[in-house]
Amino acid sequence: MKAQIARIEDHQAIFVYAALALCAAIFAFYGYFLNSAIRNVIARQNVEGQMSAIRVSQSSLESNYVALKDSVTLDSAKTLGFAEANDTLFINAEGPSKTALSYNDR
Repeated sequence: MKAQIARIEDHQAIFVYAALALCAAIFAFYGYFLNSAIRNVIARQNVEGQMSAIRVSQSSLESNYVALKDSVTLDSAKTLGFAEANDTLFINAEGPSKTALSYNDR
């Protein structure tokens, strides 16, 4: 009878140690995944800040482009050396023809 009680106590001790090891593993995984989640939130906030700065820069560039595009006139183009095209050429959309542009005309 005493041997059976000793055996039961040994099994209880093994069960308690296994339960404690399982709890320790669960807490370790919880800490790891919590740390990972916090790092991902911080990284997302940094990326959102960068995206906001890029949007501001893009808006500024677009407004500069519109201002420059609207400032170009025929007179300003002529002062820069541009000339009006007298001959208008059209490209055939059906396929290659003799007027197609190519660097392989050797």
